[in-house]
Amino acid sequence: MKKTLIAALALVLWLCAVPALAEDCWYYANYGAHDYEQVDVRKPTCTQDGYYLLECRICGKNKKETTQAAYGHDWRKTGETSATCTTRSTVSYECRNCNKTKTEKGSSLGHAYGAWQISQPAGDFSMGVRYRVCASCSNVAEEAFYPEGTLYRGAGDRDAVMEMQQKLQDLGYLRDKVDGIFGRNTEQAVRDYAAVAGFPVDGVAWPTLLSGLNVDWEVYMGGEIEPGESEFESNTLVDFCMHGLDGEWLMCANHARMQETAETLYRAAATEAEQLRALKQIRALWKGELDILYETWLEGASEQEMSLALSGKATFASYLATQETIWKQQYGADSPSVLEQVIAALQEQCRQICALAGGAPAE
Repeated sequence: MKKTLIAALALVLWLCAVPALAEDCWYYANYGAHDYEQVDVRKPTCTQDGYYLLECRICGKNKKETTQAAYGHDWRKTGETSATCTTRSTVSYECRNCNKTKTEKGSSLGHAYGAWQISQPAGDFSMGVRYRVCASCSNVAEEAFYPEGTLYRGAGDRDAVMEMQQKLQDLGYLRDKVDGIFGRNTEQAVRDYAAVAGFPVDGVAWPTLLSGLNVDWEVYMGGEIEPGESEFESNTLVDFCMHGLDGEWLMCANHARMQETAETLYRAAATEAEQLRALKQIRALWKGELDILYETWLEGASEQEMSLALSGKATFASYLATQETIWKQQYGADSPSVLEQVIAALQEQCRQICALAGGAPAE
């Protein structure tokens, strides 16, 4: 009997010490359910479900029972601001249940600008300034703008850029592909051409520069002169320059056109600055023509003639550089007279080499 009581007491102590696990709960093992009692209760809120919490008195297992789902916020509008040109509209809300707040933002209206008005016109080689006014808030937007037709780095008129690039490439200024993209290499080609032709060396292809480029390119490519337009039309049968019976040069059709173009450029210059620019363009024309003539001569020359051509080219380049230094000392570094002397020397050399390259001996 004593042993039985001791065993029963040990069983009770063991049952009190079991872990709080369902499979170890003696009450669950014997009755198939935990001995739950309610230990906590929560009402539903805007964001959380309502529930009560049960706990087994034997093993401590917890169980949550949902009583009601969260009912969500009950928003009411508490304020509103209208959108302006630069600020967004706003609507403020507050929850009637929990006093939580929120703000919803819309879009700004953006400026309603009118047409551009010019405050400073663009020049031949300078940007203008224009402005426009917002009809809603009277804000004034101002920007600099290029003259119409100007091309510059990043310019989007791909066809116009490609046309300019092709001409620069033909004239030897652009050493890159013709792709319609006004990038670094194209900008440098424009600078190089401007330096020779007497335009501002800023990398911008102003409309006046493009007009000059077009003239130079047409001359370089041997553009046709319309009938009756040239006083040298009677020379169209002459293939190379030669001396006439009176000792004067009878120029070939190409050089006749070049001289007429040069005279037209100079006559069109109204100011001293424009005359100086025209002279620089004319110098570039004859310099380019001389290079072509030497190349033509060398292509068909014998070994002995090639040596003569190369020697003559180097000698003339040295002579012209020396003479240009002398003329600058005589007339002044920026004097048009220096350019006139250089042009005359280039023209004479072109006629001489034209005669040699064409097969007729120069006198």
